[in-house]
Amino acid sequence: MNLHSNNIIVPGHEMFGRLPGYLGKKNNNFFWLITSGKIIECDKSEFDLVNDYGSEDLKVSFIKKNDSIYILRQESGNSLKVPNNRKWQKLPKEMEFKKK
Repeated sequence: MNLHSNNIIVPGHEMFGRLPGYLGKKNNNFFWLITSGKIIECDKSEFDLVNDYGSEDLKVSFIKKNDSIYILRQESGNSLKVPNNRKWQKLPKEMEFKKK
């Protein structure tokens, strides 16, 4: 993810051009594309996601809790879903990410 400039190419989805980023799952070719984003404060950003089929979209916020923990919160739109064992799995409305 890079909300300062659209410079990320989604692997296998080059036809979408350069985007602010994407969410993907390891060993899977399904992606949620970040179509636009903006930094609200030094510790908060908001961005729009659309699935790579273009059939679902949502707005999320990304909040820096501290130097190593970030919170992704679904704000509005469709639910964030990913394929898992040939079924769609809804992700929690709020997820914590730890920086390694």
